[in-house]
Amino acid sequence: MFQLVPIIVSLVCGIGIELPIYRPMPNEVQGVANPVHSLNGQWLAQPEGDDATYPFEVPGQFLQQHIPFDETSPVMCTRTFIVDDDWIGNRIFIRFGSVFTDCTVSVNGIHLGAHLGSYTAFELDVTEAVHAGENTLELSVTSWSDADLLGSLSQYTAHPLGGIPRDVTLFTLPPVYVKECLIETTLDEQYEDGELIAQFVVENTTSQTVEDASLLTTLHALKIAEQTPLTLRPHESANIRVVLPAQSPNLWHAEHPNLYDFQCFLLSGNNETESFSKRVGFREIEVDGNRLLVNGVPVKLRGVNRHEVDPMKGRVVSDALCWRDAELFREANCNFIRTSHYPPSRAFLEACDELGLFVEVEAPVCWIGHGANKNWQTLQHDDPEWSPYIAIANIETIQYHRNHPSIIMWSLANESHWSENFANTLALVQHLDTSRPQLFHDQSYGGFNDHGSTATVANIHYPGPGGPAHVEATDFDRPMLFGEYCHLSVYNRRETLTDPAVRTQWEEALMPMWENMVKTNGVLGGALWSGIDDVFHLPDGTSVGYGPWGPIDGHRRRKPEFHSVKNVYSPIRFSDVQTNEDGSIEVAIENRLTVTNVNNLNMRAIVGDRLIRLDAPDIEAGESGTLRIPDVNGTSVHVQCIDNRGVMVAEAVLHAAKQGSLAAPMPLTTEALILENDDALVVEANGVLFDVDKTTGHFNSISKDNQTYVIGGPHLLAIPLVTDGCTPEHQLPRDPLTHICSNWTLTAIDVSEEGGSVTITTQGTYDESVGTITSTIHGDGTLAASYAFELLSETLVPRQLGIVFDVPRSLDTLTWSKESTWGHYPVSHINRPNGSAPAFYDDSIINSIEPASQWSHDATPLGCHDFRSTKANFYSYALKDASHKLVFEGDGTTHARSWIHGDNIRTLISTLNIPTGEMFIRGHIHGSVITLNKGSAIQGEVNLRFE
Repeated sequence: MFQLVPIIVSLVCGIGIELPIYRPMPNEVQGVANPVHSLNGQWLAQPEGDDATYPFEVPGQFLQQHIPFDETSPVMCTRTFIVDDDWIGNRIFIRFGSVFTDCTVSVNGIHLGAHLGSYTAFELDVTEAVHAGENTLELSVTSWSDADLLGSLSQYTAHPLGGIPRDVTLFTLPPVYVKECLIETTLDEQYEDGELIAQFVVENTTSQTVEDASLLTTLHALKIAEQTPLTLRPHESANIRVVLPAQSPNLWHAEHPNLYDFQCFLLSGNNETESFSKRVGFREIEVDGNRLLVNGVPVKLRGVNRHEVDPMKGRVVSDALCWRDAELFREANCNFIRTSHYPPSRAFLEACDELGLFVEVEAPVCWIGHGANKNWQTLQHDDPEWSPYIAIANIETIQYHRNHPSIIMWSLANESHWSENFANTLALVQHLDTSRPQLFHDQSYGGFNDHGSTATVANIHYPGPGGPAHVEATDFDRPMLFGEYCHLSVYNRRETLTDPAVRTQWEEALMPMWENMVKTNGVLGGALWSGIDDVFHLPDGTSVGYGPWGPIDGHRRRKPEFHSVKNVYSPIRFSDVQTNEDGSIEVAIENRLTVTNVNNLNMRAIVGDRLIRLDAPDIEAGESGTLRIPDVNGTSVHVQCIDNRGVMVAEAVLHAAKQGSLAAPMPLTTEALILENDDALVVEANGVLFDVDKTTGHFNSISKDNQTYVIGGPHLLAIPLVTDGCTPEHQLPRDPLTHICSNWTLTAIDVSEEGGSVTITTQGTYDESVGTITSTIHGDGTLAASYAFELLSETLVPRQLGIVFDVPRSLDTLTWSKESTWGHYPVSHINRPNGSAPAFYDDSIINSIEPASQWSHDATPLGCHDFRSTKANFYSYALKDASHKLVFEGDGTTHARSWIHGDNIRTLISTLNIPTGEMFIRGHIHGSVITLNKGSAIQGEVNLRFE
């Protein structure tokens, strides 16, 4: 149980630090019509040495608003504001949600205070400086300071973040007011009954003794109230501890985010002088050995890391966007958010409280002693000089946010070098808040940065596929969180430019990793890196940042990885479909929820055009059972499972007829005939003309009824796995990996006829390989193309290998049928099993910062994402116009990809589709990676038909 911390805290290192005060924002103040005014909106900014002033929208950053500034020099930010007549005689305060980073504050020329920090809030008492009517607020802001140095925040975004990125609020309170309200809830040993414990500081700012005051606290929904009498001498503060016992409250949990309105009224006699309210949840956090318990039950954290991102505004995020983030992550079956690498805004935590997400809040301390921040090449990470800032950054984070039930852990810093500075801060944090555990990122294993953190919860970043086994073998005595794991594609920039489908292949790393994490005791869970694309569009037209590493982009559109996260993290797992004689099916269900029985879920099935409400089976959390679906009769069933929050936690297509191999070809009714065999080789079969250049062995054209289907190829293509370094070089120009093998030289060509078919065999060399391409033209007008080459290069680690055909630009609509990982996909997902996509959608804009309506519609000169992404394991892959279709036939084991190539389209048919060369992912997929050496075989085949 926590105790109210004294206003002055003496750290272990002997430094005295005054705790910040964050007064409860009032709902009502006696005699005041409106006690809270926003100071957001239009300000003026004047950089030092500049005679001009510039309009500045708050919240905002200077750079994004075309304000020329030097990050080492101050910018004077000014606005006027009105103090209402009915505020006079009260206390008046101003709260800054964040100023980046070093600032001084004056009102009407009177200096009121200063603050050093980044994304932490501070308040000032402006009572003596203001008057009724118009007042002038001046804020001198310098972007670069020790706060930015120790937080690495501008470095992380690759542009200076100077400005006022969060709300500015003016509010008034009566002369006797509630100065502080700290809330904790505890539960009994059975986790049934609870107590709300509130610690208040009430301050009398008058010169009169107050004898008839009282503090009334209520939980109206639970019919609980407590009134505490107060006597305050002049200019005296009183500490009040209120305990409200709650009998069988509905507990707060990410699966059941039950909240109550905790209302507080300061009374003078029978008159209400001030009131405010807090949303509270009854829940208790405990660490038991290597488990983290919420309300006595171990949790497994299905998480993502979250940066605050607006592509046009920088790290300035509206309240609406904060709520949207929480909604999207909840929709993706996440139950945990790590706020990297600074505390979030108030609005985001309110959304997590209401919607149901566990949160680890991180202080704005990042890369102290880490090689990513080059300042530590000359500075000492363990210098005691840094201790006060590290401590204050953590204190301000905790004091401002601690009343949120969604917060289950505090993080001292990200990827920093443990030292006595952090040991001192850990002791302080543990003293400030005894109700939650603490972490320190990064405690690793294997040598890097393993410097002895003693935080309550251990942490590893990027543990790799062997991470769970390491935890199990090491027998950690603390819960182990994988604070960052399964990094999404970003540093393989050439690969993602070439083929958006590498984003769908990322799940090949995530799926086995998560399954091992689920079954490993001691692994608390983890947070994927990262949640939102970190890309910022600057006024000069450049884009900066580490890049598109999220399952959602900066515009909050779902990317392909979003569906992977949703399915891998799904707490309801379907398997083993059994068909019964009465036409029903039975489906095995695993319930991975923490506290929720399946019978509390809304389950339904779509069978044909019928919607069937299902009786959800009685399956306790952590158990398995069976779901019966009646009246199926061999039809595919689309099952949907919705939780009590209205979230679709599981969705699958069951009993779907799996596509098999291709039907046997129709008997030949015609023969392929050689029409010419001089300069060009022309073969006719069933109305299809095949024109082959005898000097190259490639097709000049394949046509039928005056429609051309192929205008070149086949060419050999062998592209390697590639990656770039871990750098924020988002916009550096890169060439896509679309180049066919180079310098083909034909050494022999042979033509033969057999059984009504004509076979053309070409032998030749590329710089990279030597071999043969065999094209068999059947009498029905279809083409079978095969190839067999030997590698001439010393070594190649390939991603895709195959042959490429050149296709007219007129056949610019793609259709396909293919295998896919999941039975159900959104209609716009690039990995859906059946679909159609044009080279460019009507709303596609090539390389634009203004996105299309769907992520899959976004385009480069190669085509839109949907069109140019690999369709893996295809059965049918076709390019068509309104009347004609070129069809590549597959057996579910080969892969196809098309892209715009000048005035034509190129289509690759590949026997290989390795997920990625991305530096963080490659270790997870090493089993599928192959290395070809000189003399290694490259071979495959494909069938084409022309409709």
